[in-house]
Amino acid sequence: MAKSKLEWGQEWLDNLHNPTMTYEHDLWSLQKGTRNGDFTLEDLGIDEKKLEELRVQNCKTAAKTWLERLQAQSEEWSPLYERALKVLHEGIKNGDFTPEDLGIKKEDLEELRIMNCKNLVRKLLKVLLAEINSSKKHLSSIYKEVQKGGFPLEEVGTSEENLKALCLITVEED
Repeated sequence: MAKSKLEWGQEWLDNLHNPTMTYEHDLWSLQKGTRNGDFTLEDLGIDEKKLEELRVQNCKTAAKTWLERLQAQSEEWSPLYERALKVLHEGIKNGDFTPEDLGIKKEDLEELRIMNCKNLVRKLLKVLLAEINSSKKHLSSIYKEVQKGGFPLEEVGTSEENLKALCLITVEED
């Protein structure tokens, strides 16, 4: 049997009583249900003040989790770091919590932001180096095939200058 709208509302409220990083969906669903007249907060045994307390509690929990993830990324870049920093800064800006509530100084947040920027640059440099090495191999293969075939590069629609520009490297012949 399918859940009633009130049962869904109760489930979303129960989820908010167990704070997670993904609380926003439950909060949004609960608020939407009350706006649509599917149920009232009173039906769920809660008032606006308590719902706001749950929102802030969940916000703090999410921020702490994001902070832990950021701190764990000391040598690696995470694609989520920008999201994590956004959550942290928004929570501080909205007055939901302070850096001290999370056990960190505001300056440490800036250091984390810079550290993650550096880690992204390191990762991109590794990718770039791998692509350059791969490009060098392809370039070497191109020259070998042109030499074996005895035709100029222009016959396949390019030139040595174009290949150098495409690869952004200086061609060193073996």
